Amino acid sequence: MAPARIHSIVRSVARPFKLGESLGQFGAIRQDRLPAVGGILGTFAPMFPVHVIVEDTEYRGRREFNFRVWADKEWGPSLAMIALTESLAAAGRSGGEAAVEFAYSIALDDGTTISKADYFVDSYGGGTAGVAVAAELGMLMTNPFKKVMPQLIDFSAQVHGRFPEAQILAASLDKRSYRPGETVTLTVEIQPYRRPVEKKKINISLPPELPDGTYELAVADAAARDAMEYVRNPAKREIKDYASLIARVRQSFPRNRLYVVMLDADTGSDIRGQELSRLPASVISTLESSTEPTHYASVRGNFIAEQKIETHFEIAGQIRLSAKVQKAGRD
Repeated sequence: MAPARIHSIVRSVARPFKLGESLGQFGAIRQDRLPAVGGILGTFAPMFPVHVIVEDTEYRGRREFNFRVWADKEWGPSLAMIALTESLAAAGRSGGEAAVEFAYSIALDDGTTISKADYFVDSYGGGTAGVAVAAELGMLMTNPFKKVMPQLIDFSAQVHGRFPEAQILAASLDKRSYRPGETVTLTVEIQPYRRPVEKKKINISLPPELPDGTYELAVADAAARDAMEYVRNPAKREIKDYASLIARVRQSFPRNRLYVVMLDADTGSDIRGQELSRLPASVISTLESSTEPTHYASVRGNFIAEQKIETHFEIAGQIRLSAKVQKAGRD
């Protein structure tokens, strides 16, 4: 609630309105109804700061913005989205193809902090990044488990002319078999759009106590890597409490990275969000029969090792290989 200076009245038979500016807040509006608007003098609407840095060297270089956003569960996410997308546009690109590499953190009033990085390519000057952050903010502010409000959003982005997509073509191992504790070297070939094929070498260190056997190696893009989480353990798709919501929001697989994951074939169980791995078949059968179906999920495989490499492309595709591991002295 603030006094205003009115600069002009826009006349309209359907909906006339005024153009003006506020002259300093002196209260907070609590009700806005057809008969009247009501508020309280001397109180102020809760706000949270949004700090934004956008770098776009092809346009206006580095721009920095600071906002205060209304901490309302219905309006806060939408207003934060406007702040972020308008900041990206003000740095030079209000449209057209662009790639945006961005990082952000959201601090909540319960002490929870979510920090992550991502990468988007779109036709809106990179504005999709602001929409994505606001969508996660909305999930947090309207969650059914716990009332939380943001204390700070810190957002930084680098915007570039659209980087081309690169398709995963092939992958090969440097050896046929490995010993526990050795390093697996993969050569991955990617095909950028209208550019020569590039080769990337990725190293994965095997655990020293890894049992003998044949293990799966997946070379994947972000979508495939994200899907692996739920194929392995379907229970992770379900958000049952505040902790699982935070875990889901924190999960991030930027689209400009190559992901190499090593998995075993062991089985296990997930009971009420508690994962139990490498269980005998008899134990799994007992747990499944004694647990309500809504609280039970079968776990297939475990992540043994993982490596990722950042690229200047939006990676697409996946390839699966197998690697044999055996101790010294065996054929």
